[in-house]
Amino acid sequence: RTVFLAVTDGFAVVDCSDPADPVVVHENREPWAGAGNGRLEQVYDVKLDHENDLLAVVGPANPQDAFKGLIVYDVSDQTAPERVAVHGTEFFNHNCFAADGRVYLCGNTGGRNGVVIVDARSGEELGRWSIAEVDERWADVGSTLHDLTVHDGVAYLAHWDAGTWAVDVSDPTAPELRAKVRGRDPEAFLEMTRAERRQEFSEPPGNDHFVAVDGTGDLLGVGGESWDVTPDGEGGGPSPITLYDVS
Repeated sequence: RTVFLAVTDGFAVVDCSDPADPVVVHENREPWAGAGNGRLEQVYDVKLDHENDLLAVVGPANPQDAFKGLIVYDVSDQTAPERVAVHGTEFFNHNCFAADGRVYLCGNTGGRNGVVIVDARSGEELGRWSIAEVDERWADVGSTLHDLTVHDGVAYLAHWDAGTWAVDVSDPTAPELRAKVRGRDPEAFLEMTRAERRQEFSEPPGNDHFVAVDGTGDLLGVGGESWDVTPDGEGGGPSPITLYDVS
C-alpha cells in the first residue's frame, strides 16, 4: 500500500491505501550533503527490502563528479525514515536491489564490472563478483552490468551484450556462478571498434537491460533494449522480453 519513489534529487514515500487519492507522506530532496563530492544527484532508483523495512537510495545514475554511493534508510515509520548507513562507491549507481539485509549494486568500474554486495545496516562491503572471474577477456570488453534482481539467494545479472548470468549470493562473501542464462562470448566483441560495439548493443538483439523473476523464482524475464540507430540499414528496431524457466 506504500510506494517508494526515486525522484531524481532524492526520494519520496506515497501512501496508496486509497488508490484514488494517493498521499505523499514523506519527501527527502537532499539525502546526502555531507563529506565527499557534494550532494547525491541523479537518484533514478530506490529499492525496498520488505522483510527488514530498509530502503536503498542510490546515485548518481550516470558518471559525474558528485557523491557516488548508497544511502540506506529504516522506513519502519514511513512518515519519518531514519538514515542508518552510508556507503560510498568508486562507480556510478544507476540501478540496485535490496533483500535479506543487503544491498546489491551494479559495480561498473570500467573493467571488471560486476555485482557489489553491501550490508544494509553497517554499510560495509561484504563481497564482489565479476564475469571476468569466468573469463578475463570480459575485463577488456567492459560489458556494463545494467540491472540485477535477487531471489532466494540467487542474483540475476543483466550484463548488456554479455547476456544474463545467475550467481549464488547466499554467502555474500563468496559468490559463485550458477549458470549463464544467455549471451555471447567475449571474442565476439574484442575485434570491434567502440562505434561497432555501440551499434551492436543499440540494435537487435540489443542488450540485456532489465531482469525480474516471479514470486516463485522459477520464471525469469529478460528485457532487451534497442532502437533503430541506422534507419537506412537493416536490423533496427525494438528487442523483446524473453521468458526463461530457471527452476
